Amino acid sequence: MSSSVPAAAIPWTTSAVDSTAPVTTDTLIRGWLNENGFDDLTDLSLTDLQALIAFLSQHTGVAGVSALLNQLKQLEAGWRASGNGEDELSNQIDNLKFQIKFLDILAKNTSGVDALDEAKQTSTGNLQKLEDAKKAILEGSLPWEEDNGVASRESAASLLAKLDELKALGFDLEALGLQDLYNGLATAISAYDSAVAAAGGDTTKVQLAGSQLRKTMAGEFKNYYLNSGYSDLHGLVMREQDIIEGENTYQDYLAVPMDENWRPDSVGSSREDIQKSYEEAYRMYKDAETRGDVDAMSYFRDRMKTLRKAGEKLDAGETNPLIVIIEMYIGLLEADRIRLTTLRQEALNADNQELADEITTRIDSIGQLIQEIFKGEVKLLENEQNLMASIPTR
Repeated sequence: MSSSVPAAAIPWTTSAVDSTAPVTTDTLIRGWLNENGFDDLTDLSLTDLQALIAFLSQHTGVAGVSALLNQLKQLEAGWRASGNGEDELSNQIDNLKFQIKFLDILAKNTSGVDALDEAKQTSTGNLQKLEDAKKAILEGSLPWEEDNGVASRESAASLLAKLDELKALGFDLEALGLQDLYNGLATAISAYDSAVAAAGGDTTKVQLAGSQLRKTMAGEFKNYYLNSGYSDLHGLVMREQDIIEGENTYQDYLAVPMDENWRPDSVGSSREDIQKSYEEAYRMYKDAETRGDVDAMSYFRDRMKTLRKAGEKLDAGETNPLIVIIEMYIGLLEADRIRLTTLRQEALNADNQELADEITTRIDSIGQLIQEIFKGEVKLLENEQNLMASIPTR
């Protein structure tokens, strides 16, 4: 039964409630809302809920207030215990969920306050935007695929668009711990676009650009997780670290020259190719040195040594030029096979079976080519011996 006390007896001055109307939960809430002058009901907070509880506690004699207080106190206890998520985004999502419950209770206990329903609808939409962003962030980097640079770019751009929506809604990305991630992904996309444009259609360079994008994205997600309080051993952190290591392996794989496509057929052109290959090996060696990749440095150092020795032998002219070229070619292929075998194991260690299979295919093709070259060398020597035997002696 409603209290017979008129609204005029409650200490507020408001046109929101008829001063002659009996006091009810409806008039109490509407009067409290009006008295506090909330400009935006989507800003209602835990502090506001606690203030309402304190206010209603003064009017427990009004019918329905005690039951309403119990409901509000349960909500307050849950809201107060929240905010302990691993990241600020999760905390904001939890906060918004409790705010929506608060708005729902207020709306169900009042009449004629459309602003409550509108605020609930707005906050529900904002919650969905936050949850969409969180889902995309938790998905992190895309799993490795040789040609998924475009897909990775689209994934990063999609997340940036979601974060832009949050900014437009008034959320502070810095406060949510998302600003560094936003900046990092934006920079990664820009670098990828520039690298693809500079590649001029070169497949390997485009693949390298995609790999670097995936590696950078994984690094940004990993840093976000760590900065949000996740441990080094958290599944999300370890997943991104695996992607980084996998892309390192893939980039090392792309750096191994496709020697099997270079089949020297003349000494003159081969001498030029040797010099070009030496200069490229030196450049790759310096790149490996810069990033501290000892294994890659060793591989390119040995490659330079093989190329330099072959060039010196050709310049000296003391050995059959074709034999020099063949032996150099076999040496390069053998070194490639050893390097690729190491990279295949790295891919397997990173659970990247697809890359490991691709490397295996190439290792097998190099092995077959080496056998063919060995057979060709034997045939070459036989032909040379037959030629020498056919020359008449005096």
